[in-house]
Amino acid sequence: METLADVTGGRHNRAVTVADGTLMSADRNMVEVWRAMLALAPAPGEVDDGNVVLLSSGLPVPLFNPAFITGPIADPTATVERIVEHYAVLESPFVALFRDEVACGLAEACSAAGLREHWRPPLMVLEPVPQAPAHPPELRIDRVSADTLDDYAHVLSQGFGIPHELAEAMSPPALLDIEGFTALLGSVDGHAVGSVAVFVAAGVAGIYNVATIPGHRGKGIGAAMTWAAVAASAGAGVECAILQSSEQGAPVYERMGFTAPTSYRQFQPAG
Repeated sequence: METLADVTGGRHNRAVTVADGTLMSADRNMVEVWRAMLALAPAPGEVDDGNVVLLSSGLPVPLFNPAFITGPIADPTATVERIVEHYAVLESPFVALFRDEVACGLAEACSAAGLREHWRPPLMVLEPVPQAPAHPPELRIDRVSADTLDDYAHVLSQGFGIPHELAEAMSPPALLDIEGFTALLGSVDGHAVGSVAVFVAAGVAGIYNVATIPGHRGKGIGAAMTWAAVAASAGAGVECAILQSSEQGAPVYERMGFTAPTSYRQFQPAG
């Protein structure tokens, strides 16, 4: 078992204990969902060095070219040099993601190489998974189909503040064919207002793409979409749901019962 306290920038003042295996499963779930999604990107690429997985998309966005460090590394400096060189050859921005407990010394090596820490998202865990409550009656939640993919991309664009073309590029029809992946769309009065996706792999339900368009925030839509994703994974027999939270979303997930036993470090080139 692993106990970490106050690891998310001071949000939590109590220790949270979660099994190491659960956190490792969360890491694997994140890598696998990105691997599956980026395989559909304009120029997908993958190099798997075991504990270092280098993915690329051909899109000029750091997050869509992630380097995941999922296990111990013998030489943090050499690992960072390997990552930087790989994406320099591709002429691509990138982001390196890892947990300190997994990759000791890597944060210091990233900083020494001139990379800057862009974000430290908490890894939030809901275990065991309770029965989902009813969602607001005015909110309709449906599984995304080929006919509603554009609405799904619209919510991602508005909710995350990214160009629609980019959201569309990451939401091709083949997205709906990924094994274990379910995308949901929330609507009010016929207008798409919320999105979420759940990916079942490594024995956990990974919750991704929780977004609410401006003008409909603060109405419980994000929580309702997250609960819908949890419910959608019920048939897979998983007993744990995980997600990476934004600072604004963390209080919502805490009220739902999620805890934050650790966080990811996210480094990328300056500028």
